[in-house]
Amino acid sequence: MKKGKKVVAIVMAVLMIVGIMPFTSFSGIFSSKANAEEDKVITFDAATELADLAKKAAIAENTKYADGFFTVFGTGAKRANMDDFAIDLGKNGQTGLSFTIPEGYKATVTVSGRGAGSGKPGSITIGTVTKAFDESTVEDQVWKDLAAGDYKLTADTTSGGTRVTKVVVKMTAAGTTTQRKAWSEVVAPEIKEVKTDEKDKSKVVVTFTGVIGDDGADKVTVTMSDSKGNKQEKSTAKEGTEGSVEFVPTDSGTYSFVATATREDEETHITGATKEYVYTLPLSVP
Repeated sequence: MKKGKKVVAIVMAVLMIVGIMPFTSFSGIFSSKANAEEDKVITFDAATELADLAKKAAIAENTKYADGFFTVFGTGAKRANMDDFAIDLGKNGQTGLSFTIPEGYKATVTVSGRGAGSGKPGSITIGTVTKAFDESTVEDQVWKDLAAGDYKLTADTTSGGTRVTKVVVKMTAAGTTTQRKAWSEVVAPEIKEVKTDEKDKSKVVVTFTGVIGDDGADKVTVTMSDSKGNKQEKSTAKEGTEGSVEFVPTDSGTYSFVATATREDEETHITGATKEYVYTLPLSVP
C-alpha cells in the first residue's frame, strides 16, 4: 500500500507541475527557432583558415570554412601573393564566399580587405551592394541589416582585384531594433597622433579618437593633404573608440590631417580639427 501511495503521489505532483506551467514554457525547446534570439558571431579569418597554404596556392571550389558556414564558390580563388594571409578573389566576380543567414535572424557583415596593389581600388559585392577598398592598405567595410537568405561575397568586376583578410558575420534576432545615439550628439573625431612608422619609414601612421558603432559613426575617414593641395583618403569601419590608418607620402614636406565621421543614413558629416606633421622621406640605399 505504501509503495502504491508513493507512485500516486509522484504522478499527482507531475500533473500539478504541468498544469501550473504553460505549454509555451516548453515549446521553445522543440522549436527550430529556439535560439533565434541569441546573438551569433561567425568569423572567417584568413590567418587561421589559410595558415597551411603557400602564397598563390589554389583554393578548390566547395572548400568550407568556419565549421561550414562559408563555402567557396566558383574557380580561381587562391591565397594572395602577400605576406599577410588573405584570400584573393581576383577581379572577374566568378569566385568568392557564399553563406546563409538563417530564418529568424538579420546580420551585419564586416569585411576586411584591400586591392591587389594594381593602382586600382578593390571592391566587394554582397547581395546588390558594392563597396570599395583601398588599393594597398587593409580597411573595413560594413553591410548592415541583411535579411535571412543566401548571399555571395565576391569581387566586383570593375575592380583591380580584391584580397580579403577577414569576414565577420554578426547575427541578431530579426525583430530587434538598435537604438543609436542621435547623430547631433556624436562627438567629432580628432587626430590624436601622427608619426612615421618605426619599422617602415616610408609610411605615416595616423591615430584618431572617435566612436565607430551604435553610439557613433559607421565610418571614419582620415584625409591627408600636402602643400600643393593633393589629397589621399583612408577609411576604417572597425568598431571602437580609437582607430588608426596608414599613408605613404611621396615627398618630404608638411602634411595636414583631418578626420571625418559619417553615417550611411545621415547627409551631414562630422569633422574634427586639422593636425599638421612634417615628414621626411627616408634616404634610399645606393
